[in-house]
Amino acid sequence: MRMKYTLREQVATRVVVPLAAPERSGVAGIDRLMPAFEIEGSTVTMITPQLSGVPRALPGPRVASLAARRREIIAALDVLISGV
Repeated sequence: MRMKYTLREQVATRVVVPLAAPERSGVAGIDRLMPAFEIEGSTVTMITPQLSGVPRALPGPRVASLAARRREIIAALDVLISGV
């Protein structure tokens, strides 16, 4: 999942968070840190602890938008950064 930010065209990297099938995420019971989403008919979990920067050319094409789930995504990032 690519994370948007305002000055992104001036930066050579993108912030990404991997998505994985829930059974592959390795951790159960921490929904606020690792929320689940449905993309193209499959449930995926946001593996927030693996947030990282990658070269701009690395992420593939967009397959879905999670803009409607913005609050959950920001809450997961908040838990990662502040523990709250």
